[in-house]
Amino acid sequence: MAEFDFFLDRKMTGWRRDSFTIEAETKEEALKIVREAFQTGEGENLVNSNCFDSSHLDETEEYFTIEQNNGLSTEAVFFDETGEEVYQNGKSII
Repeated sequence: MAEFDFFLDRKMTGWRRDSFTIEAETKEEALKIVREAFQTGEGENLVNSNCFDSSHLDETEEYFTIEQNNGLSTEAVFFDETGEEVYQNGKSII
Protein backbone atom coordinates (compact mmCIF):
# COMPACT_ATOMS: atom_id res chain seq x y z
CA MET A 1 0.00 0.00 0.00
CA ALA A 2 1.32 3.47 -0.89
CA GLU A 3 1.84 6.30 1.63
CA PHE A 4 0.96 9.94 0.94
CA ASP A 5 2.13 12.94 2.97
CA PHE A 6 0.01 15.92 3.92
CA PHE A 7 0.50 18.97 6.11
CA LEU A 8 -1.87 20.98 8.28
CA ASP A 9 -1.52 24.75 8.67
CA ARG A 10 -3.24 26.20 11.76
CA LYS A 11 -3.71 29.79 12.83
CA MET A 12 -2.52 30.31 16.37
CA THR A 13 -1.71 33.01 18.83
CA GLY A 14 1.20 32.88 21.23
CA TRP A 15 3.80 34.93 23.03
CA ARG A 16 7.37 35.55 21.93
CA ARG A 17 10.14 37.16 23.96
CA ASP A 18 12.56 39.56 22.27
CA SER A 19 15.54 40.57 24.41
CA PHE A 20 17.17 43.89 23.56
CA THR A 21 19.79 46.27 24.91
CA ILE A 22 19.51 50.03 25.35
CA GLU A 23 22.61 52.14 25.77
CA ALA A 24 22.09 54.97 28.27
CA GLU A 25 23.93 56.80 31.04
CA THR A 26 21.50 55.59 33.73
CA LYS A 27 18.75 53.05 34.27
CA GLU A 28 16.24 55.92 34.45
CA GLU A 29 17.35 57.19 31.04
CA ALA A 30 17.06 53.68 29.57
CA LEU A 31 13.54 53.31 31.02
CA LYS A 32 12.58 56.68 29.54
CA ILE A 33 13.90 55.71 26.09
CA VAL A 34 11.93 52.45 26.11
CA ARG A 35 8.69 54.01 27.41
CA GLU A 36 8.80 56.86 24.90
CA ALA A 37 9.52 54.51 22.01
CA PHE A 38 6.51 52.33 22.80
CA GLN A 39 4.22 55.28 23.57
CA THR A 40 5.00 56.89 20.20
CA GLY A 41 4.64 53.71 18.16
CA GLU A 42 8.39 53.26 17.66
CA GLY A 43 8.80 50.34 20.07
CA GLU A 44 9.01 47.71 17.33
CA ASN A 45 11.78 49.64 15.59
CA LEU A 46 13.65 50.06 18.86
CA VAL A 47 13.48 46.35 19.62
CA ASN A 48 14.36 45.27 16.08
CA SER A 49 17.45 47.47 15.95
CA ASN A 50 18.71 46.37 19.40
CA CYS A 51 17.54 42.74 19.64
CA PHE A 52 20.08 40.11 20.67
CA ASP A 53 17.76 37.14 21.31
CA SER A 54 14.25 36.07 20.39
CA SER A 55 12.36 33.00 21.55
CA HIS A 56 8.89 31.51 21.65
CA LEU A 57 7.46 31.25 25.17
CA ASP A 58 6.47 27.64 25.76
CA GLU A 59 2.89 26.79 26.64
CA THR A 60 1.47 30.11 25.40
CA GLU A 61 0.05 28.92 22.07
CA GLU A 62 -3.70 28.86 21.58
CA TYR A 63 -5.59 27.85 18.47
CA PHE A 64 -7.83 30.43 16.84
CA THR A 65 -11.45 29.45 16.30
CA ILE A 66 -13.30 30.33 13.10
CA GLU A 67 -15.45 32.72 15.15
CA GLN A 68 -12.37 34.54 16.48
CA ASN A 69 -11.14 34.83 12.89
CA ASN A 70 -14.35 36.44 11.54
CA GLY A 71 -15.48 33.24 9.80
CA LEU A 72 -12.22 32.84 7.89
CA SER A 73 -10.36 29.55 7.89
CA THR A 74 -8.09 28.70 10.78
CA GLU A 75 -7.08 25.25 9.49
CA ALA A 76 -6.05 24.13 6.03
CA VAL A 77 -4.81 20.72 4.90
CA PHE A 78 -2.48 20.38 1.90
CA PHE A 79 -1.11 17.50 -0.17
CA ASP A 80 2.61 17.77 0.50
CA GLU A 81 3.91 16.74 -2.93
CA THR A 82 2.01 19.42 -4.88
CA GLY A 83 0.85 21.88 -2.22
CA GLU A 84 -2.73 21.27 -3.37
CA GLU A 85 -5.26 22.41 -0.78
CA VAL A 86 -7.42 19.50 0.33
CA TYR A 87 -9.55 21.08 3.07
CA GLN A 88 -10.13 24.26 4.99
CA ASN A 89 -12.51 24.73 7.90
CA GLY A 90 -13.96 28.17 7.07
CA LYS A 91 -14.24 30.80 4.39
CA SER A 92 -11.25 31.15 2.08
CA ILE A 93 -8.89 34.00 2.90
CA ILE A 94 -8.15 34.43 -0.82
